[in-house]
Amino acid sequence: MSSTPVTLNVTGTQFKVSAGTFEKLRLLSPESRTMLDECVLPERKGEVFLERHPACFEALLHLCVHGELHMPPVVCPQVFKNEMQSWGIKLSRLENCCYSTMITVLENHVAVAEFEADNREEISEDFGEKGFRWQVARTRMWNMLERPSSSGWAKIGSNRSVGGAEEFDDSLTGVYFCAVVVFTLFSLFTFIASTHSAFLRNLKKSEWEDYLGDDFSDYEDFLTKRNVIDDEEDNVSNLSQTTAGGNVSLKYLSEEELSNIRARLAFLDYVDYVTVTFFTLDFVLRLLLCPGLTNARLNVFTALDLVALVAMYATLLVDKVLPKEHYTTSALDSIDGLQIFRLVRIFRLLRDVMGFKVLFHSVKSSLHELLLLVMFLSSGVLLFSFLAYWCDRSAMKSLPDACWWAIITMTTVGYGDIYPITFQGKVVGSMCAVSGVLLIAVTVPVVVNNFLLFYSYSKVVSARAKEDQVHTEDNLTCSQTIGGSNKIHVLPQSSNKAKPHNNTSKAANVVVDVG
Repeated sequence: MSSTPVTLNVTGTQFKVSAGTFEKLRLLSPESRTMLDECVLPERKGEVFLERHPACFEALLHLCVHGELHMPPVVCPQVFKNEMQSWGIKLSRLENCCYSTMITVLENHVAVAEFEADNREEISEDFGEKGFRWQVARTRMWNMLERPSSSGWAKIGSNRSVGGAEEFDDSLTGVYFCAVVVFTLFSLFTFIASTHSAFLRNLKKSEWEDYLGDDFSDYEDFLTKRNVIDDEEDNVSNLSQTTAGGNVSLKYLSEEELSNIRARLAFLDYVDYVTVTFFTLDFVLRLLLCPGLTNARLNVFTALDLVALVAMYATLLVDKVLPKEHYTTSALDSIDGLQIFRLVRIFRLLRDVMGFKVLFHSVKSSLHELLLLVMFLSSGVLLFSFLAYWCDRSAMKSLPDACWWAIITMTTVGYGDIYPITFQGKVVGSMCAVSGVLLIAVTVPVVVNNFLLFYSYSKVVSARAKEDQVHTEDNLTCSQTIGGSNKIHVLPQSSNKAKPHNNTSKAANVVVDVG
């Protein structure tokens, strides 16, 4: 009885195994015992019929005979995982050669699932049933303000075909998208141009009076002679009055102070007023149309946008209350520096662009490797900076200087402002440079692989979206054609009855003798 082979029909593929191997197969797990006991065919002399994957079943037989579980190379890892779950086999029983592949595939599957979920995210909100028309209009306005890059204008190259209200909404969203981009760029331009000498001028007489206050009369003669008042008529009149009256300036300003006291061109102020008005209206509309102040839509982007808006108003307020701070560099300029958070709005606009999504998810999936890179880089910087400092005191004046040299050497930048001179220092520098190259060569490809993974999957998503769109348009055209026709066309039946084929399809009869 025990020597009688057992026949297992796995979806048409037959396996003949010994009774001992069959018993091992039954004892793999409770699930396998239940499955094999329920699939016995008494009418076929105890043959077992299973609707499972033949290649995965062969891997189970290999486990029963040789005690090792390997994943077949021709099977999708996700299919193999599902099969093992059906048999009650833990994936940890895989050998290391296959388990590493399975872990990588599962991690990629989770990352791709997050990418796909983010790609399918819908932002339509339910504002209630009362006031239907107002709620619909509110929903459309909220979607436009929250995700303007969902318009066809923002998605250049996409084959969207809309009509009616959707086309109007798409055009309106596109206009808003372009307006936000333009005003954001103008806001950043004024912030950057305010730091360049080409957009700065000398102070006018009224501005000097605001800056110097009651001491302006003491400086007036000096400022007039130095020609730093941005008003030719004032310069001439002041100079003539000073010469006639014989007044002598009592106070002076140093060259450094004069170079720091400048005002920006007037048109930059006007641009600031326009941009702050636009972003204020935009922020107020977002608050009015938001489903609730505690809604998740008030996210980090909105918070940073509020910080930049408050910083702009704070800057205007400080300029009015403390005019002296408007024309010089001081600690209060850090408030104006908060306007750089306006750049976050560009990320809000780009978050629906496929390329930006690919880059974001690539960095997100590589955080572990990037942290390892920072840790290894920090360790190398500390090690080589100490060695370089003790080996070459003439070139490395201090440990901070040595750390700076180690960073620019390990990252292969090499500014050349600090470099070793002695033989020992050059040896340490060579080791530092080689270590930096090896470190970057080992860690950076991980980020590149993640980028290629998401980039290839983004092409799949785009191809499926186009295919679904074409399929939907074909169905719509077909339904319109059928609905517009009053006749029902019936295909004529053939007079010849279908005859059965002589060569009937048979299951693959692959006999595998195991044990």
